[in-house]
Amino acid sequence: MKKLINRLAAVRRYIEPSIRIKLCVLLAVGMLSGCAKALPAQIKNALFSQKRNTGVVDLTRLSATMVYAEVFNMMVEPENYVGKTVKMNGMFYVYPDEKKGTYTFACIIMDATACCAQGIEFRLRGEHAYPADYPEPNTNITVQGTFYTYEEDGFTHTLLIDADMTVRK
Repeated sequence: MKKLINRLAAVRRYIEPSIRIKLCVLLAVGMLSGCAKALPAQIKNALFSQKRNTGVVDLTRLSATMVYAEVFNMMVEPENYVGKTVKMNGMFYVYPDEKKGTYTFACIIMDATACCAQGIEFRLRGEHAYPADYPEPNTNITVQGTFYTYEEDGFTHTLLIDADMTVRK
């Protein structure tokens, strides 16, 4: 899997960003043709959204396939998102790190067929304690924070810092 991601990243460096977006949309259309009546409007909004220039990446307005594709882009080319505000819906997950005695919190999204999952770590703004200030794992949440990367054990990790989280019903 890592080889495939590295190969995709190498190819993507030579493709202009606007062309990449259009290719991603064409792929999504091919995958979802006939599955959603609102798809053309979603594609139009994704391609011509005025919010792109504001530094806000609002994933809550996209289809599951488009959200998954955008989060994949965040993992492959995080430098294009650093400093932007990201808003996303997903499932709350917590991962205990027994060696460090800490917890890692993430918002996990599924692709349209629910066969694959990706997520982004987040750190809430202010002081919070787990489990008192967090929902139960697998709870639907919305998270909004500033996209950031850090290096650990030779890997680049992504997270949302100064995040706000709300439980969705």
